[in-house]
Amino acid sequence: MKKQLLLNLTFLLFTIGVFAQSSGSFSGTVTVSDNEDNYQIISSGNGTYMITLTSDQGTAVSLMPQPDNYSIAGINNLSGVSPQSTVSSCVENNQNINVLVFKTNSSAIFSNSYTIDYQFIPLTYSVDSEPNDNYSQSITTQENINYEGWFNNDNKTTNVDSVDWYKFTSPRNGELSIIINDGDEDDFGNLGLLELYDNSLNLIDATTVVVSGLTKTYKFSNFNFSGNDFGIRLQGNCVSYQFSWTVDDSTLSVDNYNLNSSIKLYPNPVSNNLSVKISNNLNIEKVEIIGITGKLIKETNFINNSISTQNLKNGIYFVKIYTDKGISTKKIIKSE
Repeated sequence: MKKQLLLNLTFLLFTIGVFAQSSGSFSGTVTVSDNEDNYQIISSGNGTYMITLTSDQGTAVSLMPQPDNYSIAGINNLSGVSPQSTVSSCVENNQNINVLVFKTNSSAIFSNSYTIDYQFIPLTYSVDSEPNDNYSQSITTQENINYEGWFNNDNKTTNVDSVDWYKFTSPRNGELSIIINDGDEDDFGNLGLLELYDNSLNLIDATTVVVSGLTKTYKFSNFNFSGNDFGIRLQGNCVSYQFSWTVDDSTLSVDNYNLNSSIKLYPNPVSNNLSVKISNNLNIEKVEIIGITGKLIKETNFINNSISTQNLKNGIYFVKIYTDKGISTKKIIKSE
C-alpha cells in the first residue's frame, strides 16, 4: 500500500511539473491543439534565475511567481534562432515560480519542440535584517565594518523592500568616506541611490563620488561633526550590496590644529555680528558660511575683524575661513 502511494505521488509530481532544484531542464512539445505547458520551480534561495530556451520558431516561455502571477522573465522566439537566454528579476527562498511554455500565433508549423534550462544565481551578499525601511528603524553601524543587504525586487513581490536605512555616530572630525559594492550588476542601474542625512533628516551632499568597477565611493570633505548622529539611506532594485564607512582625520595635520587655534570667533551663540580674533600673522582671504546640510549660504569678505550674521535664520552654521596658511572651519549657533 505504501509503495503504491509513493508511486502515485511520484506520478503526480511528474505530471504537474514540480521541481525543487537550483538547476535543471524541461523538454516537451506544444501544438496547435495543445498549445501550453506548465511547470513549477521552487526557488532554492534568494537570487535570480538564468533561463535558456532552445526551441522552434514561435515558442515562448514566461516565469511568474505565485500567487502574484506577474512576469519576472520571458523569451519569445520569433526568429527561430536558438538558444536564447535571459536573467529573471529577484526571487525569494522557497518561492513558487510558475514556468509557462506556449505556442505563439507567429508559428506556422503544427508542432513546436522546446527545451528550457534553468540555473539559480544566488546573492553575492547576505540579506539585511528587517525592518529598516526608515530612519527610526535604522540599523546601527560601526566604523570600518562591512554591512550587507539586499533589495529583493520592485513593488510586485510579497515582501517589498526597495529602501534600507543605517545610522552611525561620527567618531571624529575629518573626511567621511562611504564605500559601497554592487553585488549583482555590472553597472549601477539597480543599485541606484545612496544618501546621507543628519538626525533632523536634512540631506547632506557628497563632495565627490568615484566609481571604480563595482565599487562606488562617496566622500564628504570637512566632515566636522564629531559626536553627531547620521543616517545612510540606500535604494535599489533586485540587487545585493556591501558597504562600510570611515572618517579620516589624517588631513587634520599639526599645522591645521595650530591654524584652528589661531582663529577665535565670538560671541557664540551670535546675533548680528560675529567678531574674529586672529594671531600668528594670518591673512584671511575670504569667508564662507555653510548650512548644516553642507549648502553654501553666503560668501563674504573679511572686513574690520567682523562677519555679518544679521540675515541668517536661527540654527547651526559652519564658518569656513580661507587663509594664506590653510582653511579653518568653525561651528557657530545663530540665535536672536
